[in-house]
Amino acid sequence: MSIRRVYPIRTTRNKWKIPLFCNHMCNENCNILIVGNNLDQYVLLENPDYIDGKCSLYNKLSPTNINISTFNINNPQGDMGELYNYNTKVILDNSFVVSVYFPLSNVFEVIISTPNENEGFTLKELLYSIKNLYELIYEGEEETATPQIYNLKKFCTTCGNKDLSKYIIDIDINNTEELDECCICFSNEYENIVSENNYRPIKLKCKHTYHDNCIRTWLKTSGTCPICRNNIFECNNCDGSGVIYYSFTGTVIPLEERGNILNRNHSNGIFGIHSYDLEDLIINDLFYDRIKKRLYMSIIA
Repeated sequence: MSIRRVYPIRTTRNKWKIPLFCNHMCNENCNILIVGNNLDQYVLLENPDYIDGKCSLYNKLSPTNINISTFNINNPQGDMGELYNYNTKVILDNSFVVSVYFPLSNVFEVIISTPNENEGFTLKELLYSIKNLYELIYEGEEETATPQIYNLKKFCTTCGNKDLSKYIIDIDINNTEELDECCICFSNEYENIVSENNYRPIKLKCKHTYHDNCIRTWLKTSGTCPICRNNIFECNNCDGSGVIYYSFTGTVIPLEERGNILNRNHSNGIFGIHSYDLEDLIINDLFYDRIKKRLYMSIIA
């Protein structure tokens, strides 16, 4: 990572970039190097510069991002350490305009003002104002969005903890000539030596046969036979399917209910927030135009 010098903001200019740097404080991640090649493959290697719990960047200035939801005005932090020069005035105007685009369907403009006369905004005050703005946006979205019914599913934890040996039948390893191929790996090879590749033949209660290792891997994500789709387990919660289907009514599906849904669902409130929760949002870059009194933000997730 390259280190840049941070110059004072030249407020005599019409526009300037508001620097986001932090004093790099080492952690266990500093002992790892991520090395890529031209095939877009990445390898984790031990960092040779990591000595005595510190790396070559220790206490030096590094470009940083700011997590909006966790930013604390009393303890301003970037993603690698304490925010640099957070008490420095970065905007001298008492109010400015900012357009909010991401992650909204409906773009809007807002005026941010400071109650302090002739004070302007320090870096930490500016970041805190942005945090408050986004918190209000997400609160307003919740209040104005229409609740929807979402059909969800989750894996049954009861079935996931079941002993599979109770539901499979071992087949004589000396009599495998009449067995069909395993439809999971498409091989009809069954080893006489159990320790080799786990190719031991087994049979489910529906009489279909598989390699022991293949069916165990399959049942990590499904509770049914791959051929006939009959439920393998006996379970009062999911009827043995391994999956529980249910519905949720609300504006946003809670994180703990999303299962394999990675992103926030789109909501139809006043802002139309899509794809990302407040906790996902990162301030990447800030620019200010003192003539237009307008702040430009680069928000990523």
